[in-house]
Amino acid sequence: MNKKEVAEIRKALTSYGIISKLCGCYVNHEKRKLLVYKNLFAALEEREEHRYTSIIKKSLSGQIDGSLFNLDLVPCAREKRRMYELLTELKDSELEDDELINEFYDSLIEMFPYGENYLILIINSTYDVPGKASDGTTMDDASDYLHRFINVIICPVKLSKEGLFYNEDKNNIETRMTDWLVGEPLTAMMFPSFNERYTDDHELLLYLRKDEDAVAELVKEMFGCGMPLSAKKQKTIVTELLDDTLSGKFGAETVNEIYGEIGRRAMSEEEYNKNLDKEDLKNILRDSGVGDDAVKEFDKGFDDRIENNKKIPAENLINKKAVIIKTGSVEIKAEPDIAESIEERMIDGRKYLLVPVSEFIKINDVKIKL
Repeated sequence: MNKKEVAEIRKALTSYGIISKLCGCYVNHEKRKLLVYKNLFAALEEREEHRYTSIIKKSLSGQIDGSLFNLDLVPCAREKRRMYELLTELKDSELEDDELINEFYDSLIEMFPYGENYLILIINSTYDVPGKASDGTTMDDASDYLHRFINVIICPVKLSKEGLFYNEDKNNIETRMTDWLVGEPLTAMMFPSFNERYTDDHELLLYLRKDEDAVAELVKEMFGCGMPLSAKKQKTIVTELLDDTLSGKFGAETVNEIYGEIGRRAMSEEEYNKNLDKEDLKNILRDSGVGDDAVKEFDKGFDDRIENNKKIPAENLINKKAVIIKTGSVEIKAEPDIAESIEERMIDGRKYLLVPVSEFIKINDVKIKL
């Protein structure tokens, strides 16, 4: 799925009322099911519906290859056949088969080595896909295709803290007792995918909030594959590779040029320019004046750290808001366009960083005389 297809499904889930049923299973840290329930989505109270909808929207948020990943299920269908069958049967049954639902819960609980309480949600939806005119406009009254799918979402459930709160009914300040609160999704999956606006039973859309060993083990057990790299992990790995490659060998101009090009690729309107593989990054290094030996070092490190030379969104590798410059105990935070103007200068035998001054300077928020 691409970002337009994800956005279409996300909008449909909150705008078209396409969700029919919602199932839940609350599991404690000992892998014991404390609660199993099923509801018609339309029968939920408005506040409940809003909360569940927020969780579903969150499970479809982020960038492709950032927190959302397209997972090929063809290998899964061969190696983890029962899991693939369970997902397919759940979707086809429209969550009517309680025995099937419980088998899925039991399988997932067994595979998930999570040491805390959590909630498993399964949502059934049917999207009446609107047709599109030749000019790309949507025709809501010209649909002839139904996309049936399920969302499986796992949320942590954590104990809230005690505190004081205002009781509006009693007009009084009282003590709030602790409650078990459902948090934002740890991971989620939408099956089947929605590719080129049609159902694709060979693919699943996976959501990862952050890198977590328990989620990595679950993905491996369910689908027989490794954990995709989150956006944060992608940035960490490439930053470490660049540090290993460039550290102490190249000046600020070279580093600024490398990150400037990555930033330009991130802002490109051409989709193929936005994602960088190993060769793209090596070419950026060469074009910035990095020699062959250092490029070879980067090449080897990339193969060791990133599986299958996967493309990485350029926007995952940069901080769009600021460039952080550190030296000793001093840290400078600058906007990306200003950072390119910072230069190194040797003065009286000591190296300094020269920072362009705007119309004022403040120390501890107090403006000083220039």
